Amino acid sequence: MKVTAKTDIYVSSPWGAAIIVRAGEVKEVGDDFGYLCLQAGCTEVKDEPKPKPAPKKKTSAKKAES
Repeated sequence: MKVTAKTDIYVSSPWGAAIIVRAGEVKEVGDDFGYLCLQAGCTEVKDEPKPKPAPKKKTSAKKAES
């Protein structure tokens, strides 16, 4: 999970791990730690899906008949 914050936030877990999420910095953490970050005031960063390539235009090679 990727998280970010508007202000610097210190997040600690019951099992002893801790991180600092700096303002505006995107931090990648595990899901269990990510939920603690969300509870502390961080927001989740979603990856934007890659744009699909535009469909190719089919051109007809018909010649004008007289």
